Amino acid sequence: MPEFKGGRKGVLSFLKENLHYPEGATSEGKVFVTFTVAADGRVKNASIVKGLEPLLDQEVLRVIKLMPAWNPGNQQGRAVDVRYTLPITFSLTEDE
Repeated sequence: MPEFKGGRKGVLSFLKENLHYPEGATSEGKVFVTFTVAADGRVKNASIVKGLEPLLDQEVLRVIKLMPAWNPGNQQGRAVDVRYTLPITFSLTEDE
């Protein structure tokens, strides 16, 4: 499986730093985004699998496109494209 620099903690830190609750959005919950981590580590082909509302969905896609390269997935010793799904939680309170 591909791995983000810093692992799960690295992904969470990146999201916390870059993801913002859009002004005008009113929903709470999870947005599920899927993307491909290419054999060279680039993130590409991001799309929303299950969204909440357009403003939140757009924010998730914006941030996914900002992601730096991952360590690519490997199969039988060679780097391969891997489809990855990530749930991203939006909350109206600051402590989550």
